[in-house]
Amino acid sequence: MKNPPEGFTLIEFMVAISIVIVIAMVAIPGFSSAMRGSDVTAAANELIGGINLARMEALRRGYPVVLCSLVSNNQACADTTTWNNGILIWRDNDSNGSYSANFSAPEQIGMIRFSADSGVTVSINPEVAAFQFDAQGRVSQNEIFCITKQDYTIQVTLNTMGIASKCVVGDNNCNGC
Repeated sequence: MKNPPEGFTLIEFMVAISIVIVIAMVAIPGFSSAMRGSDVTAAANELIGGINLARMEALRRGYPVVLCSLVSNNQACADTTTWNNGILIWRDNDSNGSYSANFSAPEQIGMIRFSADSGVTVSINPEVAAFQFDAQGRVSQNEIFCITKQDYTIQVTLNTMGIASKCVVGDNNCNGC
């Protein structure tokens, strides 16, 4: 009586490798899309957290609080409508309309930096470099932030009552950026 051979034949091994390659070719594009979405979602959540902090501080302190685009590698407001570096949240203690890092009473409430390595861009419509929450936690006009990486965009909308919401551009009821 002859014993059956043990192991795989070369043809069985090649078929198994081919199946693994086909599965990898299908899965890898989906994985990179998920990573892109993760970077944009993280930036959108950080932005909403900053907006909520600014509103809460305006309500708590009973004073206007400013949220502005951050200068790269610096703790100052940018004179630009590009918000890619992050946001600075501050109270204008000396009422001069500009952020003073060296003022005797600290004006900074918070700072959120967006990861420079993530490739995420943040823009705002209407194009402003800063906006202010009044003592009741409201803003003077609706603001729409567009957080984008390649072909994936999340829209963060701030209404005049100071409430922020987000949606994925392309989904139902998301106006787009």
